[in-house]
Amino acid sequence: MKRNKSRIVSLVLCAAIVLSGALPATAASAKEESKPVAVQMNTQGYASEIIGNVRVQVLSPTVVRLEEKGPKGYEDRETFHVTNRDNWEGTEVTREEMDGSVILRTSAFDITIPSDAQDLSGITISDKEGRLLWKYKGLPGSKVYLPDPGEDVFGLGNGR
Repeated sequence: MKRNKSRIVSLVLCAAIVLSGALPATAASAKEESKPVAVQMNTQGYASEIIGNVRVQVLSPTVVRLEEKGPKGYEDRETFHVTNRDNWEGTEVTREEMDGSVILRTSAFDITIPSDAQDLSGITISDKEGRLLWKYKGLPGSKVYLPDPGEDVFGLGNGR
């Protein structure tokens, strides 16, 4: 139980990436590359793609939510880190299949997901110049240092 709870918390932390239920829109075979096509918006107004066991929700031009499928499916209830998903504006997203991956493209970044994604491993987010912005590096350990409220973390003085 502790592992599952830790996994859910960690996935939520990893899932809300701030950068600066529709089905996949295409069904291209694994051997052929596809041309970019528009991703369908779900009833809430944002793009939501399921690729393997990973759900990718593009909530705005700068916010992406990544979620690994759990034992009871995907989490549709409100979460601590990404609240009010029904009120996000969404953004235009295209989908392309290339070299065993699905690439979801927005005006700000490209999300690359392995076509057979079983978890968040191998998912990357890059800016339009191809610079890596985020890559899944595993779940954090349980011993995470958090500074005291008054601690001078950056050596700039406490500003009081």
